[in-house]
Amino acid sequence: MTNDIIVSIKPKYCDLIKSRKKFNEFRNFIPKRGVPKNIWVYETAPVSSLKYLMIVDLPVQFPEKVDVRGYMDEEFNSGLMHYKIAYPILEFYELSNPLNREELLNIYNFKGPQAYIYLDSYPLLNKYLIEINKIKIF
Repeated sequence: MTNDIIVSIKPKYCDLIKSRKKFNEFRNFIPKRGVPKNIWVYETAPVSSLKYLMIVDLPVQFPEKVDVRGYMDEEFNSGLMHYKIAYPILEFYELSNPLNREELLNIYNFKGPQAYIYLDSYPLLNKYLIEINKIKIF
């Protein structure tokens, strides 16, 4: 059993991470099994693909502060956003062969998560993602 999770992220936020303008993933949860190291990213519509992997550091919980480096960091530190947990993104990878919505549903019986889902809930998908080539963005 691992702590790897899959989350859904809108395309505009994926683009901000990929272009190094967003350095933290803001959420309101720490998974019940504990802090994940790997967060797999399902990019929502219109892309609708499991496309990225984020390697994250230990989360920062408001009122603790994050380093102000990019998108929404100041808002997090000031408490102005409704998210109270920031996962610092250490590394970001793009899957060499992202899985689209139809493949995920038909092959793995997977639908994009509302909050998060543990990767090991889908053993075949877990095996595929471990083996797939990942292109390091940073």
